[in-house]
Amino acid sequence: MAQLVARTAGGREVAGSSPVTLTKKCYDISMNPKDTWPTDESNNSSLPAKPALDLNKLAGQNRADQSSGIQEQLNDAEIIDIEARLKQMCRNEQKVADKELYKSEVRENLFKHAKSYLNLPEVPRVLYPGCDTDVTVADVFGKDTVDHLDLNNDSMATLKKEGYRVFACNSEKYQSAEPYDLIVFWNSGSTPGSLLEQIKPGGYVLANNYHGSANIISENLGFELIAGFDNDRMYSPGEMKNWIGSDYMLVDREAKIQKLTKEEAKRVEDQTVVESPHAPDNLFVFQKKS
Repeated sequence: MAQLVARTAGGREVAGSSPVTLTKKCYDISMNPKDTWPTDESNNSSLPAKPALDLNKLAGQNRADQSSGIQEQLNDAEIIDIEARLKQMCRNEQKVADKELYKSEVRENLFKHAKSYLNLPEVPRVLYPGCDTDVTVADVFGKDTVDHLDLNNDSMATLKKEGYRVFACNSEKYQSAEPYDLIVFWNSGSTPGSLLEQIKPGGYVLANNYHGSANIISENLGFELIAGFDNDRMYSPGEMKNWIGSDYMLVDREAKIQKLTKEEAKRVEDQTVVESPHAPDNLFVFQKKS
């Protein structure tokens, strides 16, 4: 059941735990992906269509509930505001259902440069965790060689419909029957060691540092940083000393910013510390030690 947390135009909260709530049928938009979409390596070729949303009917149910005495009466301004929020919630749900394939020209160029540098087999096994609907890796390394891994069922259903290899699974729980030649972490959000263990000795990792993925892999003694790329050229490890690491900034209660070391940032309590990884959009190349 979808949940709406909002505050009405009159300042009254509308949420499941608030004094004024909407009934279940106002919230229920029948969009549970677990009921309709395949997960993991399901071979279902035909994907069931998600139910159409009647926005006017959905919002109108709220007025009907008011007159039937199911819940506390809201004034007209509050009802209009709630209806608008319900409609927007449904539009957002529909956008999820209508996901489209995505690719990045800048990212494609980086991956092509890296591919020419890597010593990969003719038909490599490639894993792309946290991919959403990005098909850039598949365009560069081959549609039939890349396994797309993401927890979002809608994203995986969109890719599967277009013939891509997909696994709707948490990356920390994913286990492959065969090791990979290459894993790509680009804005993946996490870099679990369980995935790094599934790379062949001598295999590779491509990563950016937007979420600190390159920082994490650089601390893994089983991997060696061997090269890096930006939009202009390739860099040797000796030229990348400033690429690894992060800046840490303390934002105090008066919104003043103070720069910290990593050790100082770890000791901060009850205050906001912002971590800004270095070289967030450059491509790092790591190789697994044999």
